[in-house]
Amino acid sequence: MYKVIQWFTGQLGQRQLREVLAHPELQLVGVVTQNPAKVGMDAGDLVGAGRTGITLVADIDAALAIEADVVLLSGIEWKPDLIARILASGKNVLTTWGGWYMKYEPEFEMLEAAARQGGASLAATGNMPGLVNEAMPLFLSGFQCNVSRIWTRERNQPISNTSYDQLVGFEGVSKPPPADPFNHPLVPICTWSFRQPAHMLADALGVRLDDFRCTNADWGLATQDFYLDGIKTWVRKGTVSGFRFEFTGIVDGKPWLVHEFELVHSYDIGRGYRESPDDPEFTVEVTGTPSLRLELKTLGGVDSSDNVLEINAQRVVNMVPHIVAAEPGCRSILDMKLIAAGHGAGPRAVDSVDRVTGGRDG
Repeated sequence: MYKVIQWFTGQLGQRQLREVLAHPELQLVGVVTQNPAKVGMDAGDLVGAGRTGITLVADIDAALAIEADVVLLSGIEWKPDLIARILASGKNVLTTWGGWYMKYEPEFEMLEAAARQGGASLAATGNMPGLVNEAMPLFLSGFQCNVSRIWTRERNQPISNTSYDQLVGFEGVSKPPPADPFNHPLVPICTWSFRQPAHMLADALGVRLDDFRCTNADWGLATQDFYLDGIKTWVRKGTVSGFRFEFTGIVDGKPWLVHEFELVHSYDIGRGYRESPDDPEFTVEVTGTPSLRLELKTLGGVDSSDNVLEINAQRVVNMVPHIVAAEPGCRSILDMKLIAAGHGAGPRAVDSVDRVTGGRDG
């Protein structure tokens, strides 16, 4: 039984919390919130799972005093000083924001020292980075040699996102496009996050990145007025309805890795943007011997962001035994065995064989 603290309780944190409570090998021992309105609330009541006797706290010192094997740190803000405190207290840390591959990052020495002080490990996961920038290309490369180029892309449509501050205040949805496409807070943040898995892939495949930078920034505009119910906001024709960034890792003066990150709020932007919920969210091409392409589409509803949140939550929970078993220090999936479903993997009833085979003959 692994003792778990869920640290922060936003959209993703609540999904992780729900999965921890349902997992037979995980024991929830604490929950930390940044929201004063949630302090004192029962963790089970927060996610509709029934009372647990574990109440939410905002006191970091009190949380650090709880005996736990691992902290699941969610949120979209990189907090290296907080992570160092958690590691030094002897708790492993799994995060979905920062810490994917710390070897070349300025905080590496500080976090490595804190991890060794506490005998704990740090690792990160997610869908991007985590799935399309890490696991998928590494998986394909295991069936190849002579890899000369990696291309990855994520496309997402966050219908269920209810954060006005994130969509409008930060991403600029419903606002006029920036005069300089590269002059936007998303560019340095994405460059910071995507360069970590880029270095991981390069190290795993025996090359060294000379540079990693944003090489294209494009803003998709609404072609007609529409309403975003999640944030109760009208997006007017000609204002931002999506964006597409390209990031390139250079090896020996040539592009070796290219990652495209696209987000849309409507399917009629045109100019190569996502046109349908049936389009795959994740696509990877690895050029080598042989060259391979992998497309991944989540199933069950048109809201890809809801499925992507579920991917993140499940991946974090499935990594718990691996981070606990890892050697102290800053770790990545290169240091871990194959990560598979931790529970609920038994046979399930289906209505027909077609539900399993997709209706294929033979």
